[in-house]
Amino acid sequence: MRWEETGLAALLEIEDLHTHIHRRDDSVHAVDGVSLSVGRGETLGIVGESGCGKTMTALSVMGLLPPGGEITAGRITFDGQELTGLGERELAGLRADRIAMVFQDPLSSLNPSMTVGHQIAETFWLHRDVSWARARERAAEMLDLVGIPGARGRAGDYPHQFSGGMRQRVMIAMALACEPDLLIADEPTTALDVTTQREILELFDELRDRFHMAMILVTHDLGVIAGRADRVAVMYAGRLVESATTAELFARPRHRYTEALFKAVPDGGRRADGPLENIPGLPPDLARSLTGCRFAARCRHVQDDCTAGEVGLVEAGAGHLMACLHPAPAEGAALQVRDRAEAPPAVPEPAAPAPATPALAAEALVKDFTVGGAWQRRKVSAVAGVSLEIGERETFGLVGESGSGKSTLGRLLVALDKPTSGSVVAGGTDLFSMPARDLRLRRRDLQLVYQDSAAALDPRMRAGSLLAEPLRIQRIGDRGSRMDRVARLLDDVGLPRNAAERYPHEFSGGQRQRLALARALALEPKIIVADEPVSALDVSVQAQILNLMSDLQAEHHLTYVFISHDLAVVRYLADRIGVMYLGKLVEVGDRDEVYQRPLHPYTRQLVEAAPKPDPATERGKRVVIEAGDPPSATEPPSGCRFRLRCPLAQDVCAEVEPQLQPAAPRGGSVACHFPLVD
Repeated sequence: MRWEETGLAALLEIEDLHTHIHRRDDSVHAVDGVSLSVGRGETLGIVGESGCGKTMTALSVMGLLPPGGEITAGRITFDGQELTGLGERELAGLRADRIAMVFQDPLSSLNPSMTVGHQIAETFWLHRDVSWARARERAAEMLDLVGIPGARGRAGDYPHQFSGGMRQRVMIAMALACEPDLLIADEPTTALDVTTQREILELFDELRDRFHMAMILVTHDLGVIAGRADRVAVMYAGRLVESATTAELFARPRHRYTEALFKAVPDGGRRADGPLENIPGLPPDLARSLTGCRFAARCRHVQDDCTAGEVGLVEAGAGHLMACLHPAPAEGAALQVRDRAEAPPAVPEPAAPAPATPALAAEALVKDFTVGGAWQRRKVSAVAGVSLEIGERETFGLVGESGSGKSTLGRLLVALDKPTSGSVVAGGTDLFSMPARDLRLRRRDLQLVYQDSAAALDPRMRAGSLLAEPLRIQRIGDRGSRMDRVARLLDDVGLPRNAAERYPHEFSGGQRQRLALARALALEPKIIVADEPVSALDVSVQAQILNLMSDLQAEHHLTYVFISHDLAVVRYLADRIGVMYLGKLVEVGDRDEVYQRPLHPYTRQLVEAAPKPDPATERGKRVVIEAGDPPSATEPPSGCRFRLRCPLAQDVCAEVEPQLQPAAPRGGSVACHFPLVD
């Protein structure tokens, strides 16, 4: 039963909210007439692309708008009390006590100079008439509640001493210390690996039931929404464009923007099905005066009346609202990505065969790091004996949790790091036996695309200079020919040529990733290692980048190593998939075999933990994942490194390390004493 049917008042009501961000020369209408409500104990999911107003709506409720931010019209009512007229002192009394928020980036949200226990205790002490000793006790209780091992001891640690998933748990502990009535979670699992994401989401479920609280879940991940939200609100360009129960919205998306978001999801899709249906163009500039449907400029179904006047919300069914003049049909509009996941293509695309001389090969590759001071030196086993071969023009997908060694292996494959032992052979030559000068020249053929394009691109250089820099360093051509090459690179990645005059911060996230790809292509490489290139992007932008990478591979005959924690994304782009755990390859095989019939228990956990954009599947799924982070790479377990988290582990797993062996007759390889069978 929906909360509206109970006859009770909503816990939170937002009515015709307008939030503007005033700048020097103009104002951005970040939230433009949004009306929402959340019932007691209900979870509302808010979805949409970056810049659509999701976070600004949440910050308006919290009274935490950025400089220049102002609520110019509308009402926000919480438990019968209007918030829009309250001063900072009154709002501060509500924050964390009755309304709490979990922010997207816990590392920047936590104070690096204070222990986590102090920060949680301070929240409780400020809002409750208790002693500091009781507040510290409460901090330990909350850390234990959110699953921090050795909670009392770890309360004295600082934020940087926790992993990403554990920092998110600390943020949740701080938010729930006072048992609020409403919790707002803003992209709480973005860029987390799938097992950590699953743990955090199941923790939300448990704590919501324990504290009987309402939740607003802000995310661009439709799989997260499918399994957690009771109702969904879809926002675009500062406005609400569709709202319905989760089951209704996923079964019958009516607004063309909602439909386009679903079609951009890569879950289950393969290149054999054709490219992902991305959304062309960019959202409109919210500092300009806009009329008509704001999605019209990007909509494939646009007609003349879409731009003639304002398009308001209308009933599309019981409790289903939409703002679209030419909606998707009510029948047959079910989420198509689910159909692709259930039905593989009639003629599967074969994996690229590995030639006698592969494009790239690693043999017994080992990389150890030394950390700590002079008295506490420890060895970190980042990559531990990895061997693999990648064929020309093949895409090899590399997946695994954070800390599994994927990024380190990627840097070794392009010779940016030197291995402790082992070899990397590209084009028949061992990279690490070459003189330094020859290796510098060979690096033309080997390029790395970093995960964070904003950090990888020099903010002081214009795009044109960034693209010309590799050519200048390698002494290729004169200034005129380099500028011609820059123009062609911008054409290749779908950026306008005048983008050469812009700085990195003037590009959107997707455009910066295109710029990073263009820079990697500048020297006409043969091999590109892409390290989590789409992990933090919206599904629409992610689809654009994946399609672009596929097109560039065909045009330039590239070999890819595609690193990601998202198996659905890897399956779409890759020919073969390798699964890493704590520095070792534990399974290698054809993408569909690995995804549909995994051999290693760890691979199966990754597949099952990944959120699917299907409410029926997600709500019935409870993945068994052993608690806590993977073991430390400074003290890896004996035998099989996965045995401490494996439900099939036996004595032999601790005594004998399994080697990567062919898995006949299915093909592929697996390193497991007890591989899974069909």
